[in-house]
Amino acid sequence: MSSPRAPGVDLRLSDVCARFLGCCTFVAGLLLFGCGRIGYETLPGMAPSLDEANSVPVNVLPADVPPVCQEAVGMGYGLAVDYFEGAGTGGIDSVDWNQTPAASAVLPTIRQNLFAGGTNQNSSGPMWEGGPSDRFGARFRGSICLRESGRWIFSLAADDNAVLWIDGRQVASDGFSPYGRDVPADFSAGLYSFELRFVEGVGGYYLEALVFAPSQSEALELPPTDLFH
Repeated sequence: MSSPRAPGVDLRLSDVCARFLGCCTFVAGLLLFGCGRIGYETLPGMAPSLDEANSVPVNVLPADVPPVCQEAVGMGYGLAVDYFEGAGTGGIDSVDWNQTPAASAVLPTIRQNLFAGGTNQNSSGPMWEGGPSDRFGARFRGSICLRESGRWIFSLAADDNAVLWIDGRQVASDGFSPYGRDVPADFSAGLYSFELRFVEGVGGYYLEALVFAPSQSEALELPPTDLFH
């Protein structure tokens, strides 16, 4: 004789297993969601409207970079940016780069809509919160991981002027002075210093940096996962 069961209670094994698996799936989903957010932050200097897709890991872990770039382990992601007031209407040297910066921030990459007044088009607003709309400069510094050896091409789109150095070598420029020029350069895979200087005189401004890796057939945005400070 089978044991009596309380009314409305079904103890079939299949139902118990199904409910158990459902609970496990729910808990696993919560854990994955939480773990996926651990160690990530929206970097200072980002436009408030940007979503979490623009966040990058806070610190570099050994598994995040190839062996040739292990020197980046422990660094922070993104480029350190110093903003300067008082630029002239000339070229890169119209800014006193030795003066105390008016403001500083960290940006994950160099893209127009990351700036305070930036959109996907030319901007006439300040580049940083509280900054001027004209006659200013910005200096982006840090390190970049070049994941493969070969010929790299860096390209700038700038209004008014910008110059980029990798490992102390000028590899790209654009603007009114100097005029646009990309200089293909051979690099071995590894971690290199990165410095870009940008100057705005008057009117609207624009700045974007792109790269052709040796194995790429098109220009891409500088990868936020390969920029450190």
